[in-house]
Amino acid sequence: MKTSFVNNNPLTIDDTAITASKSQFWPRIESLVITRLPITNSDELEALVDITRAARQLVDEIQRHHAPMKQQAHELHKTICTQESALVRPLSKAIEENQRLIGRWMHDQEQKRLANQRRIQAEEEKRFTKQIDKQAVKLEKAGNIDDAQDLREAAERNMPVVHLAPEAKPAGVRPPKPEWDFEIIDARAVPREWCSPDETRIKAYVKSVGLSADISGVRVFQKELKAQVIKGGQLV
Repeated sequence: MKTSFVNNNPLTIDDTAITASKSQFWPRIESLVITRLPITNSDELEALVDITRAARQLVDEIQRHHAPMKQQAHELHKTICTQESALVRPLSKAIEENQRLIGRWMHDQEQKRLANQRRIQAEEEKRFTKQIDKQAVKLEKAGNIDDAQDLREAAERNMPVVHLAPEAKPAGVRPPKPEWDFEIIDARAVPREWCSPDETRIKAYVKSVGLSADISGVRVFQKELKAQVIKGGQLV
């Protein structure tokens, strides 16, 4: 016997009954679940019908036996989950809001870093270009036109690159990444490759009309035949 306390209210599950279920039912299950050969005569047919009917009756008996225990377990699970949700919900909301604030701050800092980096990059390129121009002008005045042109071309290929390191982030925090979502504003305009067939509707239609179902791209076939043995009656 096990007793669990939730909100100081005991909920009891009889685990001895659960343990006893297997020993109670298993011998009868084994007598009904054996390898079957194809039926060769009417006597074998009647025998198999009787075995199948007994199996269905045993299924009902097992389910009735376990129903009270399942109900107790369900109530216990429901109570535990309700309490867990009540405790976790405010924390989850706080975590979500905190992460939004942290992400917004980190995003703003990154935007400031990039803006400063672009500004300093532009200043550095301007300074570097001015320095190269002075050198190139001296070469041109000295008559070294080709050398001046080569110097300018080399400078274009070797512009200084400025990189400002990001601010150190707290341990265990990943920087925010863009997340994207969507909404369908016109279902008729969605391309065919983004649509899925309504299998539930197709299945209901095929079950209703059988081989008469004519749906492009769908193959209709008959499933393996199985007789239904009802618990208190005959083979149908």
